[in-house]
Amino acid sequence: MVCVIFASYLFSVNYNLNYMVITVALNAFTSSSLAAIAPIISNILTIVLVPFFAKFSDVIGRAEVITIALLFQVVGYSVQTSSNNFEQITIGGLVASIGSTGYSCLQAVIIAVSPLWYLQRKGERTLGGRPRRTLSWLWQQFDFVGAILLAATLSLLFFPLITASTHEDNFKNPLIIGCLCAGAVALIVLLVWNAKYTTKPMLPKRIWSDRTVMGAICGSIVSSMMVSMNYTYFYNYLVVTRKIDYPRAFLLARGYQMAFYIIAPITGLLMRKFMTTRRFIWIGLIIQTIGTIIMIPARLPGSSDFFVVASQAVVGLGDGMTSLAAMVSITGSVHRRDYAMAISVNLMLTAVIGSIAGTVAGSVWTQVLPQRLKHHIVGEYDELQIMNNADFVKSLSEPMYSQVVAAYGDAQKILSIISASLVVIAGLFTLMMKKVDLSLDHDAQDAKFGGVEVSKEDAEVCHEKMEAINEKEK
Repeated sequence: MVCVIFASYLFSVNYNLNYMVITVALNAFTSSSLAAIAPIISNILTIVLVPFFAKFSDVIGRAEVITIALLFQVVGYSVQTSSNNFEQITIGGLVASIGSTGYSCLQAVIIAVSPLWYLQRKGERTLGGRPRRTLSWLWQQFDFVGAILLAATLSLLFFPLITASTHEDNFKNPLIIGCLCAGAVALIVLLVWNAKYTTKPMLPKRIWSDRTVMGAICGSIVSSMMVSMNYTYFYNYLVVTRKIDYPRAFLLARGYQMAFYIIAPITGLLMRKFMTTRRFIWIGLIIQTIGTIIMIPARLPGSSDFFVVASQAVVGLGDGMTSLAAMVSITGSVHRRDYAMAISVNLMLTAVIGSIAGTVAGSVWTQVLPQRLKHHIVGEYDELQIMNNADFVKSLSEPMYSQVVAAYGDAQKILSIISASLVVIAGLFTLMMKKVDLSLDHDAQDAKFGGVEVSKEDAEVCHEKMEAINEKEK
């Protein structure tokens, strides 16, 4: 447990560091307007691979899967380090995202189930040894066809919305139209597959039919959507509108992370004291709503640095409280056999919404910013350089520089207004939640959400299936 928590801390440092460095690299490659693509790739991989990693760990072991995941990250970062263009750095990010997805999934599962290891040993003595799970079992348990269809659907629908402005005729370009049409077809095929053919849907009924679990998940993911949308282009925006370098822009945005990590343990102690979660989800959303509204004027080009930092900190306090309380609500509303699945569903849906948020942010930025540039700038200008190269913008003379800053401010304001609206939607989802009883110990929680009889039934069914599989393999 100590090792996993320490590794999670390092993983968080690594994630935030890489997220900032990528912004600098995209600017160097004159590709700043395409910043939303990398997070969307990561989110699509998360959607597809989270359930796979959760089940694959039952075949070869959780520590082994974490090791494989970290190796993918090392390889991906090595590719990114040696990149010379946008395509190479994107490929490296794709490989690294495979690893980060595996680690983020497994570390959450391990933290959730580690205190229960003795219960598992007790169950094995009572019900018999745990059957060995094989690759054949993995093939039966994981919906590979559904995963491929889902990845294809999201890729074909999302990427054209961001890259359309880079093609001739924008959305009238045949390639963009073809991708969107293919995505629509893939979506129909995916829905038919899930409705009629798959026996192991990626979102099990026992999870999505639980009001408390889905309320907590939906509230958490919509809140995460706000963060994704509001920060995709934020660093580049600060550099352009305030004529500062990237290190200073990173410092201005750190208020969010600082407040998030401070409030998380405090929220945990408060939940333990008052034995409730919903109260802290709602308080967190209220704080986040206030902070997001404050962000609208705080992010205007002429606002003070203190106003920028303070608004980030307020949102971080709210999001940190909401995220932790939502995760406790999720794990406190299911039988322990569903911990991994509930956490996986949360990560999957967060990735889906994150992809949508990134797509909206990318579409708004690449479609609205050119329009605002035409509105504000008098005379000829290089649109490609203005949208993708912060150093070029800072070198512009007046009055063109002020005109560009006004256009950037308009685009950022639209993103901030959309983000503020999303927090309100997140609050509506949490209204469906029931009270989570944190006074229950693990045995009482298992009895409430399944009990010993269900555990015995699951073990017997699993044992019968494994015997049949082993017979076929012989």
